[in-house]
Amino acid sequence: MSIRTFTPLRQTIRAYSALLNISDKISSIEAAMGVPKAAPRHRSKFDIHDRQGLTLLLDRGSIVDRALIDSDAWEREQLDYLFHLARRAGRIGSMMFVDVGAYFGLYSLLALRTGLFDRIHAFEADRDNFAQLQANLLLNDATHAITAANIAVTDTTGTIRFSDSRTHPDGNRAGVGILASGADSYPAPATTIDAALQATGAVIVMKIDVEGHEARVLKGMERTLRNNRVIMQVEIYEAQNDVSLAEIARLGLRRLNTIYPDHYFTNMTDAELDPSVPARPDQTAMAI
Repeated sequence: MSIRTFTPLRQTIRAYSALLNISDKISSIEAAMGVPKAAPRHRSKFDIHDRQGLTLLLDRGSIVDRALIDSDAWEREQLDYLFHLARRAGRIGSMMFVDVGAYFGLYSLLALRTGLFDRIHAFEADRDNFAQLQANLLLNDATHAITAANIAVTDTTGTIRFSDSRTHPDGNRAGVGILASGADSYPAPATTIDAALQATGAVIVMKIDVEGHEARVLKGMERTLRNNRVIMQVEIYEAQNDVSLAEIARLGLRRLNTIYPDHYFTNMTDAELDPSVPARPDQTAMAI
């Protein structure tokens, strides 16, 4: 009489086959009973990558994340120029960085890395984007250094409708914003820069990326502009040029530069921007 032996691998295969057989039988019984099939579980598109000197949880299914994964850079020229401006203004008072439309936190985290800022505020209205932002703050030991708020910034406080990043038709989770209405939106809390910051006597460096809502964000910061020195990078596409630039002019801001689609404005004079620092950064020695 021969004795059959089974290796651990063969035992695992036999056990797995038995489970598959049981699973098939259960599926057949459920189908006969009219039980609906469970929705398939989708593999997460998120993974951790080291990019631009940071450890980041990134979503390959989203356009901005994918560009950063593949090229190790996103808006490098804009970032370098914005923080160059911050260095020109750094000799005056306390420094604050404000990230409006922070997405997963790239600008805020790189602002922290410069060591220029006493306070950093990141505003992101979308729920999934905010969760990714919080993960990146944790991965980079920045949860106590950056104040993050899951809130929309506009020209009023209360509640608005915000588009759901998971339903963006082009898969660009960074390209969502405030809506008048719509099935692919949900109610989100809203604030103004004036209400959120309550700042006086500071130098505020700000990035605004709000997908067409720029003019209303600007309307909500009149007191902030009156009581502080401000440098801002504002993303403005052609469709919003007239209304956004009209609001810029009304607020008395002057243009410093354009790196399309981002425009740079300030309420500071040339004398307040350190004249010993060149007006343009050295592109051969990127700071970020």
